[in-house]
Amino acid sequence: AELDEIMLCREITGDLLMGLNDSKEVHLPFLEKTGGSVVVLAAAYDEENREWMLYDDFSVEKLAFPKLKEIGESFSSLPNRVVKSIEMPMLEKIVAGLSIYENEMLELLDFSNLREVLMWIVITDCTNIRTISFPELRDVYTGGFDGKGSVEISKNGSLIEIDFPKLERVGSALVITSNPALEYFEFPFLKQASNNNTGVWVDFNHSLVSFSFPVLENIYGELMIRGNSSLEKFSFPELIKITAAFSDLWIEDNDKLKSFSMPKLNLVGGEFVLQSNNSLTSFELESLSRVGYNFSITNNRELPTAKADALVVQILERDGIGGEIGVSGNKNAPDDPPLPQCKDGDKFCLEHKELYWSDPPPYSVALSNAIKYCEDLGGRLPTISELKTLIQNCPATETGGSCGVTDSRLSYACWLSGVDDEDAQDSPCRGCFWQNSGKYSVFGDMSTLWSSSVPSEDIGSAWLVDFRYARIVPPNPKYLKYAVRCVRVD
Repeated sequence: AELDEIMLCREITGDLLMGLNDSKEVHLPFLEKTGGSVVVLAAAYDEENREWMLYDDFSVEKLAFPKLKEIGESFSSLPNRVVKSIEMPMLEKIVAGLSIYENEMLELLDFSNLREVLMWIVITDCTNIRTISFPELRDVYTGGFDGKGSVEISKNGSLIEIDFPKLERVGSALVITSNPALEYFEFPFLKQASNNNTGVWVDFNHSLVSFSFPVLENIYGELMIRGNSSLEKFSFPELIKITAAFSDLWIEDNDKLKSFSMPKLNLVGGEFVLQSNNSLTSFELESLSRVGYNFSITNNRELPTAKADALVVQILERDGIGGEIGVSGNKNAPDDPPLPQCKDGDKFCLEHKELYWSDPPPYSVALSNAIKYCEDLGGRLPTISELKTLIQNCPATETGGSCGVTDSRLSYACWLSGVDDEDAQDSPCRGCFWQNSGKYSVFGDMSTLWSSSVPSEDIGSAWLVDFRYARIVPPNPKYLKYAVRCVRVD
């Protein structure tokens, strides 16, 4: 009866709510505009148990608004196990956002003429949907320097196609995550993504083999590419900047990733992390000139360390790296132990300043295993003062230098050496300019070595030396794994 009352309406000035309903189809053939929202109200949220409670008496399988052109606020289809199709082929504008989540039976979306959504598109947990297409959509953006607007497509178990052939701008976030059947996608005309530090996330799409953003130039936020276990390659041929102070680039845990290309990228405003991509052999980053914070290329088993080192040198020779530098665990890594020198049963063949040192083992260990390894070898783990005797070419952390950490001074305050905690970057214990050449070690070490020295504040940790910087490393938890050299006093 209620449907009959509005069947001839061309405009609804307020909201259109579709709740408990025994109709199989909601069809409004003349509706052209709503002043408020359109809501499929098929569930209620239980705040106490933090879950949706589905209405048993909701029966609508099809929504059809063939002439609807504008929704004055948002469209939402709340969780349900009934709706199979949502058809609004003439809809051009949604003033706020579009939300479709946990529509388990949904198979068809028709927004074939939608051109503008100001604030968000979220399509998530729709088990049966295979194609998500917005062929005319150009903007998800509210306007202004800090403009909002996000697209999230996530956890759609059967999704195999994403189609946004004309999308040019997203205001705050583009998230493509946890769509297990998706193999490929492309945003052919997207030029700008994010104005407020959210960015572009492509992660945990386990069938994804490749994707492309051929004209994307700027990301004012993070770029996260993580956990895509089948991903083999991707490209951002026009990307110039990942900007803003905390805009990170993370490429991590993509097991089959062999290569990626960002030939014009010159700035990463935050961290650069390239980590645990087990098949990665190459990348194109020939324009990268500045990383605003920490830089890390670690545990990429097939990536030549020489290529990682060359990228570090390239950036340092241009505009620099604003934080820590870490390069380790890659192919032929020079941070692996130097070639063994002790032969013929002499396990402590390396002498320096009346101490006799062993070769390091070809693996990293936790502190307890480091202690046992040295005992079994016939020696012991060195103290921090003994380990400092191996530092060279960096006066501040050599024995007698301005770094105040010694066997008799093991508190964190000694590491600060007269500077405030807020100014820890200025501590002389931080060592010297990064080198991956063995320059700072008497024996050519390029890794971080355990000492046996435990700080008074935390007996669950121990001091270390990182020979890439000649740095005295503040106490790390004992369960972490680092390299070890054993010492013996004759």
